[in-house]
Amino acid sequence: MFNNDFQNYKPQLLKEITAHVKRATKLGLKPCVRLNGTSDLSWEDGFAPLFWRFEDVQFYDYTKSFDRMMRFLKGWWPTKNYHLTFSRSELNDDECNKVLDAGGSVAVVFDDVPATFRGRAVYPGDDDDLRFLDPKGAWIGLKAKGKLARQESSFKVKL
Repeated sequence: MFNNDFQNYKPQLLKEITAHVKRATKLGLKPCVRLNGTSDLSWEDGFAPLFWRFEDVQFYDYTKSFDRMMRFLKGWWPTKNYHLTFSRSELNDDECNKVLDAGGSVAVVFDDVPATFRGRAVYPGDDDDLRFLDPKGAWIGLKAKGKLARQESSFKVKL
Protein backbone atom coordinates (compact mmCIF):
# COMPACT_ATOMS: atom_id res chain seq x y z
CA MET A 1 0.00 0.00 0.00
CA PHE A 2 2.93 2.34 0.76
CA ASN A 3 4.28 1.89 -2.78
CA ASN A 4 1.04 1.48 -4.71
CA ASP A 5 -1.53 3.60 -2.90
CA PHE A 6 0.27 6.14 -0.72
CA GLN A 7 -2.72 8.52 -0.74
CA ASN A 8 -4.70 5.94 1.25
CA TYR A 9 -1.69 4.50 3.09
CA LYS A 10 -0.95 7.65 5.07
CA PRO A 11 -4.41 8.06 6.68
CA GLN A 12 -4.51 4.30 7.37
CA LEU A 13 -1.13 4.51 9.12
CA LEU A 14 -2.34 7.42 11.27
CA LYS A 15 -5.54 5.53 12.11
CA GLU A 16 -3.62 2.40 13.14
CA ILE A 17 -1.08 4.29 15.25
CA THR A 18 -3.91 6.19 16.97
CA ALA A 19 -5.68 2.90 17.78
CA HIS A 20 -2.43 1.42 19.05
CA VAL A 21 -1.85 4.42 21.33
CA LYS A 22 -5.37 4.06 22.76
CA ARG A 23 -4.90 0.32 23.43
CA ALA A 24 -1.48 0.80 25.03
CA THR A 25 -2.71 3.69 27.18
CA LYS A 26 -5.71 1.66 28.35
CA LEU A 27 -3.33 -1.13 29.39
CA GLY A 28 -0.93 1.29 31.09
CA LEU A 29 1.82 0.63 28.52
CA LYS A 30 4.03 2.96 26.52
CA PRO A 31 3.16 2.62 22.84
CA CYS A 32 6.03 1.59 20.55
CA VAL A 33 5.94 1.39 16.76
CA ARG A 34 8.43 -0.16 14.34
CA LEU A 35 7.71 1.33 10.94
CA ASN A 36 10.16 -0.74 8.89
CA GLY A 37 9.49 -4.45 9.00
CA THR A 38 11.39 -5.64 5.95
CA SER A 39 12.23 -2.25 4.46
CA ASP A 40 14.86 0.36 5.34
CA LEU A 41 12.93 3.54 4.60
CA SER A 42 14.24 6.83 5.98
CA TRP A 43 11.10 7.86 7.85
CA GLU A 44 12.94 10.80 9.37
CA ASP A 45 13.29 12.32 5.89
CA GLY A 46 9.94 13.85 5.05
CA PHE A 47 7.89 12.10 7.75
CA ALA A 48 8.99 14.11 10.80
CA PRO A 49 5.43 15.41 11.35
CA LEU A 50 4.42 11.81 12.10
CA PHE A 51 6.82 11.73 15.07
CA TRP A 52 5.76 15.17 16.28
CA ARG A 53 2.09 14.18 16.06
CA PHE A 54 2.74 11.11 18.23
CA GLU A 55 5.27 12.51 20.69
CA ASP A 56 4.41 9.90 23.32
CA VAL A 57 5.09 6.98 20.96
CA GLN A 58 8.55 5.40 20.86
CA PHE A 59 9.35 4.70 17.22
CA TYR A 60 12.26 2.44 16.33
CA ASP A 61 13.84 0.63 13.41
CA TYR A 62 16.88 -1.23 12.21
CA THR A 63 19.03 0.08 9.37
CA LYS A 64 21.93 -1.05 7.23
CA SER A 65 22.55 2.52 6.09
CA PHE A 66 25.76 3.68 7.75
CA ASP A 67 25.12 7.34 6.84
CA ARG A 68 21.63 7.20 8.28
CA MET A 69 22.90 5.56 11.47
CA MET A 70 25.65 8.11 11.95
CA ARG A 71 23.19 10.99 11.43
CA PHE A 72 21.09 9.45 14.20
CA LEU A 73 24.08 9.04 16.54
CA LYS A 74 25.27 12.61 15.92
CA GLY A 75 21.85 13.98 16.84
CA TRP A 76 21.01 15.21 13.33
CA TRP A 77 17.46 14.00 13.72
CA PRO A 78 14.16 15.85 13.60
CA THR A 79 12.79 14.06 16.67
CA LYS A 80 13.86 12.37 19.91
CA ASN A 81 11.24 9.60 19.89
CA TYR A 82 12.80 7.59 17.05
CA HIS A 83 15.62 5.12 17.68
CA LEU A 84 17.82 3.24 15.23
CA THR A 85 19.83 0.06 15.64
CA PHE A 86 22.47 -0.72 13.03
CA SER A 87 22.32 -4.12 11.33
CA ARG A 88 25.51 -6.04 10.69
CA SER A 89 25.93 -7.72 7.33
CA GLU A 90 28.80 -9.65 5.81
CA LEU A 91 29.89 -6.42 4.09
CA ASN A 92 29.91 -3.79 6.86
CA ASP A 93 32.21 -4.95 9.67
CA ASP A 94 34.27 -1.72 9.64
CA GLU A 95 31.09 0.35 9.80
CA CYS A 96 29.83 -1.78 12.72
CA ASN A 97 32.96 -0.91 14.70
CA LYS A 98 32.48 2.79 13.98
CA VAL A 99 28.83 2.64 15.07
CA LEU A 100 29.77 0.84 18.30
CA ASP A 101 32.56 3.34 19.02
CA ALA A 102 30.09 6.20 18.48
CA GLY A 103 27.70 4.70 21.05
CA GLY A 104 25.27 2.92 18.76
CA SER A 105 24.10 -0.64 19.08
CA VAL A 106 24.55 -3.23 16.35
CA ALA A 107 22.31 -6.24 15.74
CA VAL A 108 24.17 -9.32 14.59
CA VAL A 109 22.85 -12.77 13.67
CA PHE A 110 24.66 -15.79 15.13
CA ASP A 111 24.32 -19.55 14.87
CA ASP A 112 24.68 -19.55 18.67
CA VAL A 113 24.56 -16.22 20.50
CA PRO A 114 27.76 -15.81 22.56
CA ALA A 115 28.27 -13.80 25.76
CA THR A 116 30.91 -11.64 24.05
CA PHE A 117 31.90 -10.83 20.49
CA ARG A 118 35.03 -8.97 19.42
CA GLY A 119 35.74 -7.87 22.98
CA ARG A 120 32.28 -6.47 23.73
CA ALA A 121 29.32 -7.90 25.59
CA VAL A 122 26.48 -9.35 23.53
CA TYR A 123 22.98 -8.59 24.79
CA PRO A 124 20.06 -10.85 23.89
CA GLY A 125 17.92 -9.49 21.09
CA ASP A 126 15.42 -12.31 20.76
CA ASP A 127 13.63 -11.77 24.09
CA ASP A 128 11.91 -8.65 22.74
CA ASP A 129 12.24 -6.08 19.98
CA LEU A 130 12.71 -3.07 22.26
CA ARG A 131 16.13 -2.09 20.89
CA PHE A 132 15.82 1.46 22.26
CA LEU A 133 16.28 -0.05 25.76
CA ASP A 134 19.61 -1.71 24.88
CA PRO A 135 22.89 -0.41 26.28
CA LYS A 136 24.82 2.00 24.09
CA GLY A 137 27.81 0.67 22.18
CA ALA A 138 26.72 -2.97 22.40
CA TRP A 139 26.24 -5.94 20.14
CA ILE A 140 22.68 -7.23 20.08
CA GLY A 141 22.70 -10.96 19.46
CA LEU A 142 19.98 -12.54 17.36
CA LYS A 143 19.74 -16.29 16.78
CA ALA A 144 19.52 -17.37 13.14
CA LYS A 145 15.99 -18.57 12.41
CA GLY A 146 14.11 -20.26 9.60
CA LYS A 147 16.02 -21.00 6.39
CA LEU A 148 18.98 -18.95 7.61
CA ALA A 149 19.47 -21.32 10.56
CA ARG A 150 19.70 -24.31 8.21
CA GLN A 151 21.92 -22.87 5.49
CA GLU A 152 25.48 -21.65 5.23
CA SER A 153 25.62 -17.88 4.96
CA SER A 154 28.25 -15.22 5.55
CA PHE A 155 25.42 -13.00 6.86
CA LYS A 156 25.29 -14.93 10.12
CA VAL A 157 28.30 -15.26 12.39
CA LYS A 158 29.44 -18.78 13.13
CA LEU A 159 31.89 -18.91 16.03
